[in-house]
Amino acid sequence: MVQIPGLLEELDIIRASTIEKGSPQAWENLLENCSRLERQLLAWRITMGDDIGTYDYTQSDSTIPLPEDDRDYPVLHMSFFYWSCSIILYTTIHIAANEAIQNQVKTHCSPIPFSSPEHPNYHDERNPTLHAHRIIHALPLSYKPHAGGYAALSSTFPLGMAVRYLLVAHLFPHKDNSADTEYEFLQQTLSQPFMGAYIARFINHLHKVDTPTTPLKEMPGWHGTELRAMRWWFGPCAEIELGKYRD
Repeated sequence: MVQIPGLLEELDIIRASTIEKGSPQAWENLLENCSRLERQLLAWRITMGDDIGTYDYTQSDSTIPLPEDDRDYPVLHMSFFYWSCSIILYTTIHIAANEAIQNQVKTHCSPIPFSSPEHPNYHDERNPTLHAHRIIHALPLSYKPHAGGYAALSSTFPLGMAVRYLLVAHLFPHKDNSADTEYEFLQQTLSQPFMGAYIARFINHLHKVDTPTTPLKEMPGWHGTELRAMRWWFGPCAEIELGKYRD
């Protein structure tokens, strides 16, 4: 997880660079770093064994089991951060590969299989939507009475990543054209009782991104939140779309 900020910083630096500095080698280095991190993540997942699937709703026959003691919560927390890391990693690979192609740089990355539950590729570990759904399905475990304050606190970052991703999931190339499905899933998530007013405050702070050329910081309501999420994920590439909403 500690390596993820470096990938995002690298992407931002390339985007902000001149054509001369944003060389093909810079894109290749970023994608190679992503591949290296993916290999490390896979090795860690193998080391975790069956534990990593304990709170994965796709591995449960009915309902996700409740953590029974203090030893179970670290597994839940590590699962949350594995899923969060996967969302950021695979969206970064997709965005970097696409932007490299737009800059006439050849890449050798396999396409990221964005898919919703109805599609066969949904269970592919490289599918960010799968990981966002895993977080949302397991999230209530952190808000049970026996979970304590730490469990709720430690789930805020995974919650933020899942919500931030689902806000713009329709902008990624899902094979099954399931934008409406993901939007409905997000709305159901935010309406769960344990969210309450807390989620509104949390999401409001989460999406206060630096947008010097747009009035997004002050834009109220759900639409403003969605546009700020778009700017966070896609950076300058979102400016064309965001320009439609400028005063």
